[in-house]
Amino acid sequence: GQQCSIHCLFEAWQSTGTGLNYYWDFADGSIGTGIFVQHEYARPAALREMTVVLTVSDAFGRTSTKARALYIGPDY
Repeated sequence: GQQCSIHCLFEAWQSTGTGLNYYWDFADGSIGTGIFVQHEYARPAALREMTVVLTVSDAFGRTSTKARALYIGPDY
């Protein structure tokens, strides 16, 4: 059968600076790095709430974490 998926583009342009690292946790077992990240979610059987977490760290080891709720449904 045909596999359906949901494409999401995540960006961290609000947290810019020199020497920053970006680490994304997409809450489905996969991760990403970079300011702009494209991620593909498998289509769920029912509406699900996923919490995407972005951690930004600098050269001095300081980190900032932001979480965002994302709703993914079967009818997208």
